Amino acid sequence: STDPPSLKVFIKRCTIMRTSKIIGGIACYLILASGPQAPARTFTSSDGRTLEAEISNVRGDDVVLKVGIKTYTVPKSRLSEADQKYIEEWLVNRKKNLVPDLEIEINSGKNNRSDRKDSFDDKMGSFNFTIKIENEEQGFDLEDAKAFLVVLGEDCDFDDNYVVMQKESFKVSVKEGDTLEWKGPEVSYKYDDSAPSYWGHVYYGYLFVIKNASGKVIYAKSSKPKFNDHIVKGLNLRLKQAVDKTLKPTGRSVYTYF
Repeated sequence: STDPPSLKVFIKRCTIMRTSKIIGGIACYLILASGPQAPARTFTSSDGRTLEAEISNVRGDDVVLKVGIKTYTVPKSRLSEADQKYIEEWLVNRKKNLVPDLEIEINSGKNNRSDRKDSFDDKMGSFNFTIKIENEEQGFDLEDAKAFLVVLGEDCDFDDNYVVMQKESFKVSVKEGDTLEWKGPEVSYKYDDSAPSYWGHVYYGYLFVIKNASGKVIYAKSSKPKFNDHIVKGLNLRLKQAVDKTLKPTGRSVYTYF
């Protein structure tokens, strides 16, 4: 992007008509819009010159203004007080509503094995989550967001019954282009999923949600498709609570070995 040579240049673009006129010695390119245009505003410089544009981004002390397919980087200080206030309001609304481009890697660290110290049929398992969050949204720092992890175990005795094996939450602040890595505590468990005795719970899957500082969900994932429609509801579950396949509490009392 480059600085506009003069804020009194007014440019509008579209695909139907291409004409140029000379208005007061200033070239004005009119291209009639073939479809709806993004909201535009007439920005005014501190010395009274104007430019009709829309905000594309805000980077530090500069605002990136979009005029048609071109962008111009302008110091906010060069614009009127009203425009500077408008830019700050735009920035606040963007932080509230933007769903940023995040690259997220979730590793459960699951490990199941036989418990040779106890009984031939009994088994042991563990998981230890590592989550990496990379902010790929250009010109945007994710600040004061919060992540939630709910880990579910499958009941070895009852089909389509599960229990909350772990609940964690942590703050997420990631600058543009940076990566945050979070490592949770290890959880160990015992179970028996073979005849004649069935007991305990074995790691099954997880729910992961990120909410921004305003409480808006900006990322939600389930490792199991059956829970996709119930991810956010799962955040209200309690540790060691028994639930069905819709994550509705069953009210059952369960013995847990973790």
